[in-house]
Amino acid sequence: MVRKAPAETLRQSIQVSYGPMELGIQIEGPEETGTRCRLELPVFARGLIREVTDFLPLLKLKSGDLLLKDRWPGVVKRMIEAARKIAPGALTPMAAVAGSVADEVMGHILELSGGTVTQVLVNNGGDMALYSPLQGVRVGIKGITRRDGRPFILRLRERKKAYGLATSGWRGRSVSRGIADAVVVVAPESATADAAATYIGNAVGDDKIACVTRQKAGDLDPASDIPDVAVTVACGKLTEAEKERAISNGMKAAKKIIEKGIVKEVGIYLQGKHAFNRAENNATHFYKQEVSNGNS
Repeated sequence: MVRKAPAETLRQSIQVSYGPMELGIQIEGPEETGTRCRLELPVFARGLIREVTDFLPLLKLKSGDLLLKDRWPGVVKRMIEAARKIAPGALTPMAAVAGSVADEVMGHILELSGGTVTQVLVNNGGDMALYSPLQGVRVGIKGITRRDGRPFILRLRERKKAYGLATSGWRGRSVSRGIADAVVVVAPESATADAAATYIGNAVGDDKIACVTRQKAGDLDPASDIPDVAVTVACGKLTEAEKERAISNGMKAAKKIIEKGIVKEVGIYLQGKHAFNRAENNATHFYKQEVSNGNS
């Protein structure tokens, strides 16, 4: 149960960089809460990366091939569970690493704050854990614009519990077998959203599209968890029919996970076109789409 926050609150920003991790954290709450988080979060977050690194050989295996051990670190178990929930035979736990770290940091902030924060955003390279029980949140989608050049902005409604939003696409910092400019997923946890965005992003495409260039992931990054998988490195201009087919394939993958109740909403963006899929029982949508100067 969330206790009423003090009347005077401050919005504070914290940046944590360590290896591949780039955390942008915003906390709205008492000044002393922000100060405590500023001191403790860098140590906590770096510890998470070290735990992931220690288990890296296991985390590069398919999630369905791993047997969870209670003694394993929480972030490692979270990664495995998220990937297994989405596609145990296709995804390694590394598909959920950014979202899992965001979830763990969010949990630590809520524990440190003792229920005094009114809003928390933990952004790990586009994969986010959010807590905003009193007001909605506006989040931009990096690199995605409407045909008239205005950027897409998602307006997420308030929620009593923390939840996750993740993005994936071939242009991002992670690789993809698909051609989506962006796949956006909203789920109860950032780890689940991260794995789902990866899975759906891989499905956005069509074997008949000729203007796509792919290369083995291992050639791009020798440390890749999918070294022999061909991933997209370039995509030319698509016809309208090609866009429709590619998005349709992605939506088929999205529908499977939404119908299982694993994620709540999915958006796919591809060269000026976009499509959405939402859980039928989700009467109040998690987000509405805006543009920079008004509703779309």
